[in-house]
Amino acid sequence: MESLILHKGNRGHIADIAHCETSMTIGRGFDNDVVLSDPYVAARQAAVEVVDGRWILKVLDHTNPVLINGELVDDSAILHSGDKLTLGRTRLSVFNANQVPDKTRKLHVSGWLQRSARSQLSPYIVLLIACLLAAVEVYFEQLKGMDWKATGLTVSILVAVILVWSSLWALVGRVVTHHGHFNAQLLATSIIVGLTILLSPLIDYSGYASNSEFIGQSVDITINFFSFLLLLNFNLFFATNLTNNTSIAALLALALVSVSYGLQELNRQEFSSEPEYMQSLKPPFARLRNNISVDQFLDRAQERWSELGS
Repeated sequence: MESLILHKGNRGHIADIAHCETSMTIGRGFDNDVVLSDPYVAARQAAVEVVDGRWILKVLDHTNPVLINGELVDDSAILHSGDKLTLGRTRLSVFNANQVPDKTRKLHVSGWLQRSARSQLSPYIVLLIACLLAAVEVYFEQLKGMDWKATGLTVSILVAVILVWSSLWALVGRVVTHHGHFNAQLLATSIIVGLTILLSPLIDYSGYASNSEFIGQSVDITINFFSFLLLLNFNLFFATNLTNNTSIAALLALALVSVSYGLQELNRQEFSSEPEYMQSLKPPFARLRNNISVDQFLDRAQERWSELGS
């Protein structure tokens, strides 16, 4: 009779393997062949033994249901290779020795992961580039002069957010797969943040070109969604062994964008007496018609607005 193998844990978790040649008991008690630290599993929950050449699962305690492939087991049931056994909140996979394993997944960035461990400076260089892009963006958005304090604060917050985000995902990877890959998380996060900053002027340009605030908001939501999708996809890839990274990343990205947009709408003023400008259309050093600077143009516009108000 082939041995029976119990595989504890889902994809992305370290597996606990238990082999059974003739019989085994499963439960929370330490005298069992398979000990489960699940408070919803009885001290002696179930037993597995060979009967007429077949593996039979016998339920020994009915406090909580025992399921095979989602179906309730009353007293006993036949186990087949590939079945999913649920006891309490613990899920076990049942296999025999001839079970064909899943196809090996190709790690497309294995070489890059190995190089990233040696090139410690690469993630921080990319982080510096992302910070410079953020500083340039803040400079372009300044209406009058350069506020170095505000720029420094923005860049500092950005660095802190990137480092904390990368550290949290590295911690998840350390817990789930025993590999943190902090450098990889930091590099991927910095690259995607930098790309998002480069794409951010499209929000104002699209709204200006279409003369529609809705178009500008749609572009804003689209850029944020795909940025989060790409970022979370990389985060999950480095931190877990899940096979459906893209689907999970899409759901998380949708939730983050929905919450962010909803908060913006809640904080938006219904009416403002002050004029609003699209700073991204003209950087501070650009010249307008009649060879006047942006600052001079804004000063004249504010004077005209004040005259109308008085």
